[in-house]
Amino acid sequence: MILTSVLAKTEQDDLSRAQRNALAGLVAQLRARIREQEAPMNDESGPAFGDEMIADLRGLVDALRSGEPLEKRYTVRTVRIDLEPKTYGPEEIKAVRARFGASQALLAKFLGVGVQAVRKWEQGERRVPAMAARHLDDLQEFPDIWARRVRFVEK
Repeated sequence: MILTSVLAKTEQDDLSRAQRNALAGLVAQLRARIREQEAPMNDESGPAFGDEMIADLRGLVDALRSGEPLEKRYTVRTVRIDLEPKTYGPEEIKAVRARFGASQALLAKFLGVGVQAVRKWEQGERRVPAMAARHLDDLQEFPDIWARRVRFVEK
């Protein structure tokens, strides 16, 4: 997944013409919604927040329409993020439980799922959902998460 944010001055490649047009369309829609929803908020101290926002958006639209590289006016950052969780099969679930010394019931409670779900994952009857897999990824990478939240009581 790639996220692009436009902030306030220079760093990356130009947005494509299609991206500029799409962004200009979104800005126009946002501007129209602000106008529709804004109650008279002006007071004697200055323009309403919505007016300032519209003026700033107009500047962005003008830059997009002119073809001027956005980097001249704004900071543009593109960030690559990997959010695809690992696929966990029965053996991987058992290995996670073994690593943390957890029963099926304890792991289920920790993940916010039922014990039946963990059983079915370990028997290969059900796939581990992405949200649980992402949490398992975090546990594997940052085991202190487990240690901070689970304390075994010695008898």
